[in-house]
Amino acid sequence: MPAAGNDLAQIRALGFNLVRLGISWSLLEPQPGSFSEEYLRRIEQVVKWAAEQDIWVLIDFHQDFYSYSLDNGSKIGSYVDGAPPWAVLNASISSFPLWEQWLFGKVGFDWQTVAAFRAFYNNERPVGSPMGIQEHYIRAVASVVARFRENRSVLGFELMNEPAPSELDVFAFSDKLLYPFYKRIVQAVTGINDGMVQCPMQAAVGDSCAFPDLGIHDTRHLIFFEPMALRNQLDFSVQTSRPWTNYTNIVFSPHTYTYSFTLDIDGFTPITGYAESLDSAWREATAMRSSVLVTEFGSAPDHLERSGNISLQQDLHLTSSTFWVWKEGHGGWGLWIGASGEAGFRLNGDRVRQLSRARPLAVAGRLLSLRYVPALAGRNSSLNLSVETNNVTTPTLVYVPAHLHTPNISVFGAAWLVRVTLAPDGSHTVTVASEPSVGQLYFIAISAGERSFLHQ
Repeated sequence: MPAAGNDLAQIRALGFNLVRLGISWSLLEPQPGSFSEEYLRRIEQVVKWAAEQDIWVLIDFHQDFYSYSLDNGSKIGSYVDGAPPWAVLNASISSFPLWEQWLFGKVGFDWQTVAAFRAFYNNERPVGSPMGIQEHYIRAVASVVARFRENRSVLGFELMNEPAPSELDVFAFSDKLLYPFYKRIVQAVTGINDGMVQCPMQAAVGDSCAFPDLGIHDTRHLIFFEPMALRNQLDFSVQTSRPWTNYTNIVFSPHTYTYSFTLDIDGFTPITGYAESLDSAWREATAMRSSVLVTEFGSAPDHLERSGNISLQQDLHLTSSTFWVWKEGHGGWGLWIGASGEAGFRLNGDRVRQLSRARPLAVAGRLLSLRYVPALAGRNSSLNLSVETNNVTTPTLVYVPAHLHTPNISVFGAAWLVRVTLAPDGSHTVTVASEPSVGQLYFIAISAGERSFLHQ
C-alpha cells in the first residue's frame, strides 16, 4: 500500500492512470466478524490520494501462500500476507497426506498453503465461530465493497490474488470449487442470484443455492477474477472456460510471467512463446463472457527483455495491465532501485523507459492496432495507432509522458492533427479529429526523443 500521497503523484507523473491496491484480509478482519475501521479508513485515504491525481484504483484482495502466519520452515511468513491467523486451521494442515505433499511440491506449490486452502474452500469453521472461513472472507470482501459502493475512483474489486488449488484433480478444481466461490461473492455484493434459490443465512454457503443478498447491490463496479494460480506456470488455464455468473461487469485477470515463473521440467518448457499467455487468456475470457486485464506482469532486473516482450504482446492484443510492482525493498522487480529511505534509492531508468509510454487516452472509433517501441540506444520512441471510424465526433487524445521530448506527429487517412498541448508537468496531449463517417481508416504515428534524466 502506498506510504504517502506523494507516491500517487509520482505514479501520475509517469503517465500511469490505474493502480492495483493490494489489501490484506488479516488487517481487515483481525478477529472473526470484527472489521477494522482504522484499516478501512487507511484504504479510503489511499483512494482519495489517487482521486486527487485522476488515477483509478483496483482494490485487490491480496494473498500469497494463503497467510503470513503459516509456519512451514521455509520462512515464507517473512513476506507474505493474506488470511488472519484465526483462519488458518491447523488440524487440516496436520492431516494433509504425505504423498499429496510430495506431488504438489513437484509442480511448485507449498503443500501447507494447499492444505490451508482446502479448509477454506470447504468452508470449515474456526473454533467458536458460527460460520465457516469462506463465509467470513465473503463478508469481509462485502464490507469493502459496501464502503466504496458510491466511489467513482474505484474501478472495481479483484476477488482474490493467485488462488491456489486444493486438490490433485486440477482439471475439476475450478468448476467444483473456485468459480462457485467467486459466484458467491458476486451474489453477496450485487444481489444477482443467477436464477438460484437463496441460501438461508444460517447456512449461507451451499452448492445448490445462492449466497444471501447482503443488501449492497453494487452493480456498477467491475469484478476482476483470476484463474487458478497454476496458470502462472503454464500460461494457460487448466479449466473448462464457460460462463459462471449472470453479472456482466466482469474482467478476467491472469498474470503473465512468461519464462520467469513458467515451468521448466528437466529442460522442457511447455510454452510456445510470449504470445501464448494472452492468446489463451482471450479465448478463455470470451468463453466466460468476460473482458481481460492483466493484473500482474514483470520480470527480474537481469531479464528486462521478458517484461518488454510481455508489454509488446499486450500492445498486439490491445490489452491493459498493471505492473508488478511500484516499490519493494531490494527485490529488483519494482520501478525503483534500492529501498525507500536508503542512499541511492531512485527510479530505475530502464524500467521507466519500458513502462512509461505514449498511449491513447481516448479513441474516436474502433482501435485496430497499437504498437509502442521505447527509446533505446539513441533511437526515438515511437507509437503507431490504426483506427476505424464509427461516426464519432469527439476527438482522439494521445498522451506523451514528460520524460519524452516534444513529439513529432504524423496523421494519415480520415483524420487530421488539431493541436499538441503541453501540460505543467512536461507531458503532452495530442488531439486528433476524424471524419464523422463509418468504416474509414486513419493512422497516427508519434515519435519522441528521450530527456536526459533517465540516463542518470
